[in-house]
Amino acid sequence: MVVLAGDMNGHVESNSVGYDGMHGGYGFGDRNADGSRILDFADGLNLVICNTLFMKQESKLVTYVAGSAKSTVDYIMVKHRDKVKVCNVKVIPNEECVPKHKLLVMDMRFNTTKGDMRSSSQEYVYGNSRKNRLVKNIKAWLETR
Repeated sequence: MVVLAGDMNGHVESNSVGYDGMHGGYGFGDRNADGSRILDFADGLNLVICNTLFMKQESKLVTYVAGSAKSTVDYIMVKHRDKVKVCNVKVIPNEECVPKHKLLVMDMRFNTTKGDMRSSSQEYVYGNSRKNRLVKNIKAWLETR
C-alpha cells in the first residue's frame, strides 16, 4: 500500500471537473496553479486525494491557519485501488502538529486474511480511539527534529 501525505502548498478546491478519478468532489477554497499540479501528479500516479472524498465542516477541512487566512495545503493520497479502505479523513481542529498546520488524520479499514497470524477475518480501524496517543507520538517525534 502506498500512502503519500504532507504539505503540498497547493489548493485543489472543491470542484472536481476534469479530475474525477482522483478528486472526490469536496474541498476548500479555490484551485491555484500548484493545486492543478497536485491533481496532475495524482492523475499520473493513479492516486486519490483522500481529503476530497468526504463532506466536512470547514473546521475539519482547513489544515493551515495564519491569522485570518485559512486554507487546505496538507493532503493524504493513496493508490486508487486502496480508496475503498479509506473510511474518513479529517483535521483535528485543536491540534497543531507544526506551527500553523493542523493535524490531518486518516481512518482506514483493513481486512486480515487466513494467512495472517489471526485465524479469522477481522476488521481493524485505526483512528479516533488512538487519537490522543497518535498526537502525543507525533509531537514527541517533531520535537526531536
